[in-house]
Amino acid sequence: LGNEVGCFTFHSYDNPDKKYPIINAFPKDITVLKMSPNGNLVAVASFGCNRIRFFTVPDGEESMSLSLPMSENGAVFIEFDKYDSSLFVVTPANNLYIFDLHGIDINSKVDPSVSLHYETYYYLPEHEYFWAYYGSMMNTIILVSQSAYHYRLKYNRKKKTLELAEKTKLDLAHEFRWWPFIFFI
Repeated sequence: LGNEVGCFTFHSYDNPDKKYPIINAFPKDITVLKMSPNGNLVAVASFGCNRIRFFTVPDGEESMSLSLPMSENGAVFIEFDKYDSSLFVVTPANNLYIFDLHGIDINSKVDPSVSLHYETYYYLPEHEYFWAYYGSMMNTIILVSQSAYHYRLKYNRKKKTLELAEKTKLDLAHEFRWWPFIFFI
């Protein structure tokens, strides 16, 4: 991230003296900056903005954008799947939105005026805090809630829905029972 509000730039470990352009992404602070798995694209979000902007690496040209519902106030987490075919965005209201990138070649320039809209969304009761990541199986998202539940969600691309495949209560007392002994042995 740069020294200016809402700006970032790229850096090369191979050539640290090389200068890249400063990219002015938002008028407010950047809250999330996430690189795609293939390294060709970076997604950027800011509080107070319901738009996620994408920039190509390393030239920093805007590639496309995603729109969150008007009621959302930015993003706190962005995750690409390992196939670059979808991504999810978690918002401050603890909603998870799925965006399908299946028909988009994110390796080529997309008209920046194109704004994709979410396919479906998911939230926990009471909009409880959770941690989320893509599972090892395609179209699977794992959520771990603040109240120690493990959720396995399946994204049904045809129906454009997130379906609860499994919900398990984690036994944290049992899981962490051996930790003091591990650290002091």
